[in-house]
Amino acid sequence: MARRVLPFLLAIALVAADQATKAWVVAEVAIGERAASWFGFVHLTHTRNTGAAFGLLRDLRLDLGAGVIDGVQVLGLISLLVALAVTVVLLRARSLGPLNLAALGTLLGGAVGNGVDRLRLGYVTDFIQLQAGWFDFPVFNVADIAIVVGAGLLVLSTLLRPSAARDA
Repeated sequence: MARRVLPFLLAIALVAADQATKAWVVAEVAIGERAASWFGFVHLTHTRNTGAAFGLLRDLRLDLGAGVIDGVQVLGLISLLVALAVTVVLLRARSLGPLNLAALGTLLGGAVGNGVDRLRLGYVTDFIQLQAGWFDFPVFNVADIAIVVGAGLLVLSTLLRPSAARDA
């Protein structure tokens, strides 16, 4: 039973780290300001993202007759639906290996971190920028890192799982 709690504790820790770092950046760094740089290519730059990864769906607007839902609200709802789906998988799965538990806990933390921001604020605070010469990666945050790491762990878990063909 304790093993089933670990992904939720990981998710809670990631949401706390994500929200704490975003709150610190909002309090200490003006929007658009580059406040620090490390190693010549990692920068602390405060931005607001109203879209998905790379600003996708930023200008989406769905007219529902009685109201309009914008891309931020849609993405916030998708984030929370993903979090709900991951929670259901974690609660119903009979046996998940440690790698899958870590992957799902990490995905859950990332989805909740960004989902809460989108629904509460209407945007996501991003602040980690990788930029060197012509290379300028879109600014991201702790929740984004959690989502990418969680997805990567799921892929790794799939690659490491023996297939039925190898077992036959």
